[in-house]
Amino acid sequence: MKQVLLSLTTIALVCLMMVGGAFAQFSDTETSRANIVAAGTLDLVVNAENPLESTLIDFQNMYPGEYREVEINLTNQGSLAGNTWMMFTDLVCSTGAYVEPEAAVEGDTPIDDICSQIIVSIDGVEQGTLAEIANVAIPLFLLEAAGNGNSGVTMVLGFLFVEEAGNEYQGDMCEFTMVFGLDQAT
Repeated sequence: MKQVLLSLTTIALVCLMMVGGAFAQFSDTETSRANIVAAGTLDLVVNAENPLESTLIDFQNMYPGEYREVEINLTNQGSLAGNTWMMFTDLVCSTGAYVEPEAAVEGDTPIDDICSQIIVSIDGVEQGTLAEIANVAIPLFLLEAAGNGNSGVTMVLGFLFVEEAGNEYQGDMCEFTMVFGLDQAT
């Protein structure tokens, strides 16, 4: 019995060596080190200011029918392309200087909605009155990543005081904030 057990063990061992030898193969491995995954950047610059701290619009003494404009330069200094937009927020219309011709029209109830009498245009395309477009993101341009071509654009922002505005708007003023944004292009 001992001999049978020894014979079976020897046969099993020989079979194992034959199977192991039959499946032998060459192999090689390569290793790549210091791999990186990093987020890109968007960095909007307005009129060469980053952050933007200056007042861009200060149009005093406008009269009905008058149009004024300002050039605004938008640049992407980031590593990703982005879509620009702008928004007028924090609109505050006020009586400002309350003069006699205005008082004659308004009586005891001042009309302070001059924001509804100023039409905004971007590059000659009418967007609506300040009152209509308040708090609405207006899409502007695609800006490529810095160094990749169209990373900067100059736009013309126009303001038209409607010609039909009457004496009720004399001396009135509209103060607002302009917000410029740059969102990743997809």
